[in-house]
Amino acid sequence: MEKSLPEMVKEYLEAKYREDPYPFHLPIVYPIKYDIGIYTAGEESKWGRSLDGKKLKWSVSTSPFDICMSVEEDEDGKVWVLSGCVDYVRDILYDYVKEKAYDIMVELRDRRNWRKYRRKFGKVIAYLAWNDEVARRITEKTGIKIVHQIGLPEYYDSKIEGIFYAVKDLKDVSDPIKFLFITKMIDAIDEAFRIGLFSEDFAREEYESFLKKYISEGKRKK
Repeated sequence: MEKSLPEMVKEYLEAKYREDPYPFHLPIVYPIKYDIGIYTAGEESKWGRSLDGKKLKWSVSTSPFDICMSVEEDEDGKVWVLSGCVDYVRDILYDYVKEKAYDIMVELRDRRNWRKYRRKFGKVIAYLAWNDEVARRITEKTGIKIVHQIGLPEYYDSKIEGIFYAVKDLKDVSDPIKFLFITKMIDAIDEAFRIGLFSEDFAREEYESFLKKYISEGKRKK
């Protein structure tokens, strides 16, 4: 029996991450495992809607704290690949502003507000800007448009502060070709996630260099 597209995606994710050591530690330790589920129209799906609010035809979902959180196709034929959470800054802000941390995070979804907080929370803004830079670099390297999204719609897990995502209109594409596009999108999201969370030594070094430059530029703009 021929496998469906969601089944092929599920198998690809399971094969890709079956032996993944997840070689870095997050500020909050969650049980990391790829418990991958397929959700289709008419079932209680993981999120129910895409990032832009469209109903989903199907999704292959894991956890908000896994490398690839979800692969999904919406009712318009757009395919979305979402990383797990990458912006862990709310806890850092909480150390400074306590209960105001969430409200500030909401403000920081609008990049026009970064300048307002750049002097007070320079390293926080720099980390968000770093993930913008990571998205730009991976887009340039792979040809897959990667977007760094800060804050998600309310129907997603509230713990998710930010993600990388890729989206492509594949409405009139056959499933075999669509699957090839999806695997390329997954691989690009994977690379962005790992660099964004410093799982590679070079990424940490490049971030430190980026941070110094970003802080220095902020001081000159005072």
